[in-house]
Amino acid sequence: MLWLDGLVQGILLGGLYAQYALGMALMFGVMRIVNITHGDLTILLALIGISLAATFHLGPWTVLALLIVIGGLIGWALQRTILNRVVGADPLPSLIATFGLSVALQNLMLQIWSADTRSLSGRGIEQASFQIGPLFVGVLPVIVLVTATALTGGLDALL
Repeated sequence: MLWLDGLVQGILLGGLYAQYALGMALMFGVMRIVNITHGDLTILLALIGISLAATFHLGPWTVLALLIVIGGLIGWALQRTILNRVVGADPLPSLIATFGLSVALQNLMLQIWSADTRSLSGRGIEQASFQIGPLFVGVLPVIVLVTATALTGGLDALL
């Protein structure tokens, strides 16, 4: 049964990777932009969310709603100030620009938040699980997989 647990957990982890890949697929495949700051921007939003939650005592759903707006504003500003100026037939200028932005963001985040680990409380959902026979399946990974599947289907229908 150990192999079955590994298979289930691998599928659930694939849902998380699928969510990351959706943003990359939109950038590389649809917009034809080589943006390697994708992960750094994700971490930046996570750190902003944790800081907002700690400072203003906000719940995870409120933080999520705020981060959607903040992420949209950061993406819009990045597109207007940097990416529109370097996008062209050659992917090298956008690669160089986003690589430089990536290095700058990493150092900025280290200066502001340090390298200490932190997390946002999910009020128990991060540890909640249910049992299917001999397997215990986490609730949060199932939510992530369902969300990734819905987003993928929605993006496919949209495009």
